[in-house]
Amino acid sequence: VLRCMYIELSIAAVNQLLDIYRSYYPEEYHIHRVKKDDLLNGIRTSCHFLNRDPIGGFYSFQGITFRKERSEVPKEVHMYLSNGNQYPYWKIALANARNKFYLEDYPMTIVEANMALEGFIYEHIYDRLKGIVTKEYIDNFLHNYSPCNKCEYRKNSEATELVVKPSHPSIHQVIKFMYTKAPLPSFKSYKSLDKHIKKITEHRNHIVHGNKPPTISRDYAQNALNSLEQLINESISTCVYY
Repeated sequence: VLRCMYIELSIAAVNQLLDIYRSYYPEEYHIHRVKKDDLLNGIRTSCHFLNRDPIGGFYSFQGITFRKERSEVPKEVHMYLSNGNQYPYWKIALANARNKFYLEDYPMTIVEANMALEGFIYEHIYDRLKGIVTKEYIDNFLHNYSPCNKCEYRKNSEATELVVKPSHPSIHQVIKFMYTKAPLPSFKSYKSLDKHIKKITEHRNHIVHGNKPPTISRDYAQNALNSLEQLINESISTCVYY
């Protein structure tokens, strides 16, 4: 039992490292997480190649392949692994999107890209609006948003009253809220920004919920990934800390 627990904890630790590794080295998007069977098969395979150099300058077993010159963990990764902080999931989702694109799974590229977009926006909004509005103001917007279509009239014994039903804003509404208060230099208006965002989000709901998902071309998936990475890079580089 203890041996099984040790193996499971070891696999969890390796997978955490692989997730971060893929995020720090985008060209390594093809790396997959490890399952228990992968580990056991890898041990059995390694016994046949004892004392032999890895083929082609790579260390490999089953789902893991990484360059020999990158066997050291970057300092930033040490920080996440040592202090127990949660690594930003949007970075993992972005690596997953690149992997799905590599595998020519273009619908899932769009789904993962949208997960990365939402994860990034909901995390980044607090840094981007720091010093502009309070954290409480942002929390209130995100959790108590009340668009007019969420309002209803309710009759009681004395009068008819307007009842506002709190709801969560859409990702487009969150993006508008954030970038209206802290604009991006390369977008002259929110309309141009929204057009850019729709390159990423346009078909997500149809893919996830539609009875007849649209055909997603390679060019469309590539354009969505490029648009996402441009948004993330520019938003981070222009974030002002007051």
